[in-house]
Amino acid sequence: PVSPLSEADFMPMLSLQGGSKLTRNLDVVSGLTNRFALGDQITLVAGHWTGQADDAHHALISDYRANRSDISLAIDMTDHLTLSAGIGVLQEERGLLGAQGAAALSFGDDNQMNLGRLHLAYRMENRLSAFALYEQGRGDMSGDGLIQSIDGIRTEAMALGLQLHGEHQQVALTLSLIHISEPTRQEATSY
Repeated sequence: PVSPLSEADFMPMLSLQGGSKLTRNLDVVSGLTNRFALGDQITLVAGHWTGQADDAHHALISDYRANRSDISLAIDMTDHLTLSAGIGVLQEERGLLGAQGAAALSFGDDNQMNLGRLHLAYRMENRLSAFALYEQGRGDMSGDGLIQSIDGIRTEAMALGLQLHGEHQQVALTLSLIHISEPTRQEATSY
């Protein structure tokens, strides 16, 4: 999956290495990203990825599937500064925010998060670049086991990064924080 880090040409080898928490347990991940120039300074970016776990040896992740679609508008504020704003949707089967469960703690087939994102990328020189990201999500989860549903899940993610490019080396520093708010309603079944 393409992340905001790689969209900003930030740490190309690290941003995809090992994937994200959502994709770490997926055996097959495929996707695409398209950029459409809408003028000299505005670009429309659309992306979609999908993945699934095919590993039958791990009962917890064998049925997990996830896909995400995003669309954003990137505006070159200056030659060095780009501001992007976008929306997206994350859908998961048998998982929630990358976590999987089984038996009594299994998640349902229709878990969805609607996302909004602001992203700022700044290229200070040819050798130095930085980014800031804020993403907010809201969604619901259905369950097959003891947890029947979780409504009103809210997530926030923030990240900052700085990267120095050398002729034969690259140094990067990132700081990220993810917060999951208490849902508005939870429904559990007791046996």
